[in-house]
Amino acid sequence: MSKKIIISIFGLILVFLILAVSVSRDPSKDEVRVEKKNIDLIVAAKGKVEALEEVDLAPKTLGRLKEVDVKEGDFVKKGDVVAVLENDEVKAQVEQAKANLLGTEAELKEAKQNLIRFNALFKRGIISRSELDSAQMKYDLAFSQIKKSEADLQYAEALLENTYIRAPFSGKIVRRFLDPGETITLEKLLPIVTIADVSKIIVRAEIDETDIRKVKVGQPAVITADAYPREKFKGKVTEISSAVGKKKIISDNPAEMVDTKVLEVKIELDSGQKLNLGLNVDVTIFVHNKENVLVLPLKAVRDLDGTASVKVKKNGSYEEKEVTTGLYDDENVEITSGLKEGDTVLLSNSN
Repeated sequence: MSKKIIISIFGLILVFLILAVSVSRDPSKDEVRVEKKNIDLIVAAKGKVEALEEVDLAPKTLGRLKEVDVKEGDFVKKGDVVAVLENDEVKAQVEQAKANLLGTEAELKEAKQNLIRFNALFKRGIISRSELDSAQMKYDLAFSQIKKSEADLQYAEALLENTYIRAPFSGKIVRRFLDPGETITLEKLLPIVTIADVSKIIVRAEIDETDIRKVKVGQPAVITADAYPREKFKGKVTEISSAVGKKKIISDNPAEMVDTKVLEVKIELDSGQKLNLGLNVDVTIFVHNKENVLVLPLKAVRDLDGTASVKVKKNGSYEEKEVTTGLYDDENVEITSGLKEGDTVLLSNSN
């Protein structure tokens, strides 16, 4: 048998196989009906529970800790003394400054009385102009001295106040780092405690860079945690970072990609909902939601030069028809005009 005859036979076999597949193929498997469903597009992310405001409290000056008046878990009010540095010497400076001020006040009082008396004598011609000028100079000097004494007292009182570490806002002591007797130096610039405003709790979520365009301020979110298996905590997106960065929230999964670029998003929990600070949580952000709308699978809708179209079945054949689309999720797209419920459409990937 020649080579040409063998090739011809194989060609005929191939044609018959193609025809057989075409005849046996069920066209209904390549079709989909327009039906009503819900459109739900969500973004899933990992998050961490944080306080709305959290600061490390450290003194404005160096020294040895005399008192630490709080422990972890304590609640404090704005202005409450949290810790005190040793301040006996500074207290002595304050007392000395007060004494100096009293002395200069007495000198000013005397200089003022003398100036009034010398003015009267000068007007009666009893003393000379130079004697009056001398009295004026003594008064001016006493006045400047009292200003200096007042400034010295204010400075000493500021130094003393700096030895008292006060709460900048009402909140909860979430961490304590130092104890009485420890010294704060340039080599050991540690905070004394961390205070958090727990009146409002937020979740800092990390959104994968592929989902960045979907997330907007104001979108609702649901928080879940392994520690609360049957509870859902509601909130909304309140802040979106302006730049992507490295992932900071790492799970225990060794297969997790840690070099993924993420965008930080802050979610404020609804009033009255409490979660433990520092807890790792799962975040679901609802990008958009629409119920009971006409939908088609995404792959059934084709983009022809910027116009959405589908192939609708009519009288046993398919015809191209322009449609208007609305919201979409990961599988379906809303059809707002051009089709009605029950229409049969050809899936585009079957062409």
